[in-house]
Amino acid sequence: MEYYFIISVFGVILISWEYVMKAYLWSLSKTKFAKYISDSSFMYNERKKIIRQFLGLMLVIIGIVLQAGFFQS
Repeated sequence: MEYYFIISVFGVILISWEYVMKAYLWSLSKTKFAKYISDSSFMYNERKKIIRQFLGLMLVIIGIVLQAGFFQS
């Protein structure tokens, strides 16, 4: 029962990964270590971003459908 929720949470993490990286880079820019971190090391091209968000959305939908099906039976 719990792993359906974990699947959905993993999907949300995949969807929001880019924003987490941007927040991480912003927090690094406030420290003295910012000069060692280049933005290009964390940036992804558009195709990878779309694929990652699509897979995350599919995981969320699968988790919700499995959970709904589990509670009906």
